[in-house]
Amino acid sequence: MLSKLNKFFSSVKLAIILFILIAAVSIVGTIIDQGDTISQYKIIYGNNVFHILYWLGFLNIYNSWYFIGLAALLILTLIVSSANRTPKIIKEIINPDLSFDTALQKKRFKAQYITLQSSKNTEELLTFAEKAFRKNFGNPIKDIRNKKDNKTGSLFYSKNSIFRISPIIAHLGALVVLTGVILSAVLGYRSYTNIKVGQTIQHSYLLKNNKPVLLPFKIKLDNYVSKYYKDGMPKAYISTLTIMKKHIGVLTKTIRVNHPLTYDGITIYQASFGHYKPTAARILVLNLKLKNKKNKKALIYATPGKIYNSKINNIKFSFNFFKKPKKNSIPFYISIIKNNKKIGPPLIFQELPYKTKKGNMPLFFTKYNNNIAFIFAGVKTYYYSGVEITKNVDTDIVWIGSAILIFALFFSFFFNQQSLWIRVTPSEPSEKDKTNKIEILAIPHKKFASFYSMIDKNADEFKKNI
Repeated sequence: MLSKLNKFFSSVKLAIILFILIAAVSIVGTIIDQGDTISQYKIIYGNNVFHILYWLGFLNIYNSWYFIGLAALLILTLIVSSANRTPKIIKEIINPDLSFDTALQKKRFKAQYITLQSSKNTEELLTFAEKAFRKNFGNPIKDIRNKKDNKTGSLFYSKNSIFRISPIIAHLGALVVLTGVILSAVLGYRSYTNIKVGQTIQHSYLLKNNKPVLLPFKIKLDNYVSKYYKDGMPKAYISTLTIMKKHIGVLTKTIRVNHPLTYDGITIYQASFGHYKPTAARILVLNLKLKNKKNKKALIYATPGKIYNSKINNIKFSFNFFKKPKKNSIPFYISIIKNNKKIGPPLIFQELPYKTKKGNMPLFFTKYNNNIAFIFAGVKTYYYSGVEITKNVDTDIVWIGSAILIFALFFSFFFNQQSLWIRVTPSEPSEKDKTNKIEILAIPHKKFASFYSMIDKNADEFKKNI
């Protein structure tokens, strides 16, 4: 049973299938934007399509169970295959099989096999061979010479054998990258929130399901600025944020698109901007009897139903909406308050044209006893900065894994492990033609054309001496 599982998880076919599936899932994640808010997805795809994509996990594909499962299965495959291959590779590096016949049988599809004849003795032939091939291979690892009799002699060379472990190191790099991806999916998150100027928040909301996330610090929006092109298109939106810990600001930074703030492993990106629905009316209160005095006017942001002191003649008032406004009439009014009670009839606003440099503008006002005027000056708009708050635990891990992977692939592709056998076999005593047979067996780990041309060049040099 264990052997079958081992064979299954170390299968090259399984690894290829997993790579194809991960690539297919990643393509879906590229086509469908990842990380938008739920409301944005509903606007883009509509409510029905949104629910289908959400159920399939296509809106947060890199955190989906099937993507994590494929990555985990690929990790298991890499571990099993590496565990099976590593001892064999290390053994071949430390204690290579020096058998000429074994190498000729196992490596025939890559080997370059050359045979020559010479009347020189074994010692001379091996000496000439060493001179011819030393330039490219150095000294032989194994040198068998028998000067006392006429027996077989051989040389064995090995070059760049240490780079046989490059595929194992590449597996290690891929394991580190995949581990980082899984850690990010399990421990990391992407969230979003809106912050008003002056507001302090400690929660954001996950993009994948809108659930709240408690941050390890508070974020205060000190200032927000929008810049526009002449045609009205947004040019830049800029937020000044302060990181608060125990009511103390520990870091203040201005962020904009592609210039985030990172603190305590959490990155804050400038994502959007906008404004909330108006919650208060801007009421300008004027004393019509006074001129050039400080208490002549006051600007008050009035929420409907609340009582406000204008500080002008101690007039208290409330701003209200008619429950059933008349058609084409102004739907709000002012009530004068005394002893916490409304006195007199409601003060109904009138509309008059007001001349400005840009032309006539509507002016909505009402009076109280011809002494106090209330002017509706618009509404108070609360602008917000939309920020994406992300915790990535995989960034450093993925960088390390990628560096290991690139390092291993570089040595695997550009440093070819090479083995060379040279064997001299004397003729049998019964043979009339006393010539020695010379066999050259060159085997590269990868079939580089440059390797075979080098062997041909060294062999030609060797032929000149024999």
